[in-house]
Amino acid sequence: MPQVCYIKCHVGTGMFSDELTVHIRTLNAAGQLTTVSSIVPKDSVDIEGGKPNQGRLQAYCMTEAKGLTYVVLRQATLENGPSLVVPSGEVVHP
Repeated sequence: MPQVCYIKCHVGTGMFSDELTVHIRTLNAAGQLTTVSSIVPKDSVDIEGGKPNQGRLQAYCMTEAKGLTYVVLRQATLENGPSLVVPSGEVVHP
């Protein structure tokens, strides 16, 4: 059963006042660490105090193994759709 979790992300401004752009570290199909982007509602990101460009994006953790976590985002990324594999160190559990 999926559990709510948060993915560490770099946060930028969105096109409209109620959205943000987030950049998330993930693994691509070749197993290389890369960054993907998504435009998300502001209410889905917790900004870290004192660090205006750092935040945590709400997601759903599906499985975790070998230092990697498979997550599903509320919004699709521009490059990969809604499903990502992220390093487990990027995941924060509530």
